[in-house]
Amino acid sequence: MSIAKLKMGRPTQLTPVVHAAIVARVRKGLRVIASAQAEGICADTLHRWREYSALGKEPYADFCRDVSRAESEFEAECLASIVEASKPSDTGDGDYKASTWILERTRPEAYAAHMVLLTRAEDNVMEALIDKLKPALSESAWAEVVAALDIGTGDDEPESE
Repeated sequence: MSIAKLKMGRPTQLTPVVHAAIVARVRKGLRVIASAQAEGICADTLHRWREYSALGKEPYADFCRDVSRAESEFEAECLASIVEASKPSDTGDGDYKASTWILERTRPEAYAAHMVLLTRAEDNVMEALIDKLKPALSESAWAEVVAALDIGTGDDEPESE
């Protein structure tokens, strides 16, 4: 037997049983990472399998195709359920929230609520920047910055009437 045909290293954890169990969980809506961890597969191993899949290596490429298909099947099932809930029926007019959800997620440019959210880390960075910037500027320059950023004066006191 040639050296090229010898397999090196330990056997893969991606057995047919593990493959099927992860795909079944994903099909039910569990995230891929949680599905893998439920089967004793760590995130690093899952990441490595995805890398092997990108290189076209089997059984990893087949596994990733099946996981992707399972995610799509779950998404389609959920959307069909929401569409059904939004339709009028003999018992009522349908759930307007389901219709709203569909529009917000399928046509976000027209229907999604547009919000600007800052994470705590971003908020802390902004506060640090303001703390350093304010003393370095003249009062009028600071007023321009405040107006441009719409950050307020920094006073926590409510305005008196």
